[in-house]
Amino acid sequence: IERICARFGSESGGGYAFVTPEQFYGITEEDFKVSGAGFRANYLFTDREKLCDAAYIDFIRSLSTGDALAELTKLKGVGEKVASCILLFGMGRGDSYPVDTWIFKANKTDELDTPEKVRRFYLSRYGNLAGYAQQYIFYGKRNLKK
Repeated sequence: IERICARFGSESGGGYAFVTPEQFYGITEEDFKVSGAGFRANYLFTDREKLCDAAYIDFIRSLSTGDALAELTKLKGVGEKVASCILLFGMGRGDSYPVDTWIFKANKTDELDTPEKVRRFYLSRYGNLAGYAQQYIFYGKRNLKK
């Protein structure tokens, strides 16, 4: 992301701002590859039309979190974890609980033995604050190494 912003974004306070939808739409698949996106270059290029469409973004925002999650996973290369991150970090949906390797390791028990069980448990436990809980758990697991 940093390389894409540096190459295609605008300078901002000694760094680079995230690319605007107009700038993002103009990036080619090769540009994404050269910027280090690797196998994701094709996903970004393929999905850029929807990702740059304000009506599509508004549509996603209008949906319940569950429906938005289902809609986002229709994008090429977007699974449940990435869709959950989009909802939590990009759209402020506190009722989204992304489960990556760190979160799964931190939350796994005999009963919570799959990422989906972990996600459902923490969503039911914390509701609209689940995403905040996820961030504290993630920080603790990554930085405190417990």
